[in-house]
Amino acid sequence: FYRSEVASGEEATRESRICDLVPGATVDAHLFDPCGYSMNAQLHESYTTMHITPQAEFSYVSFETNTRLANYAALVRAVLSLFRPGRVVVTMFADESGLVELKDSVFDHAAIAIPRAGTYRQTNFTKCSFSTEQCGLLGNWRLEKDEHEAGSPVRGNSRSPNPIDDPEASVSSVEGM
Repeated sequence: FYRSEVASGEEATRESRICDLVPGATVDAHLFDPCGYSMNAQLHESYTTMHITPQAEFSYVSFETNTRLANYAALVRAVLSLFRPGRVVVTMFADESGLVELKDSVFDHAAIAIPRAGTYRQTNFTKCSFSTEQCGLLGNWRLEKDEHEAGSPVRGNSRSPNPIDDPEASVSSVEGM
């Protein structure tokens, strides 16, 4: 996600396989100078936005969507598989009746195994009610690397650590229903 390595936001989206997270969506991506990436995608009434800050001092990836899904665990696994962060925070804002409709909640998983990365162990879970019908959920997971499973995440860069290569980098995923 350095301008010296890719020419445009569109190229970064393709080469990093971020486009696989938003199939069929119209994507508007921007590559910052000298580094950084921002993407907005829209498909029908749903949006997805992503921001990547690859600086060694504060590597960060955020992924947010309002896409309605019956199973957000699969989307979270896809984001983790792509970036393989050292830590992840997942937040969800929903109404209580929407939570009942979920087929598989990522918050129910104490461990999330990601091939070629390792296992994410849940370290915290919090649920906060804002009203009788609306709530927020927040979970934290930390990667336990399996040396036999470790593989290369999204194409990195040679200049300095980026959110994908940095085991202390974090990914934040916001899901909405």
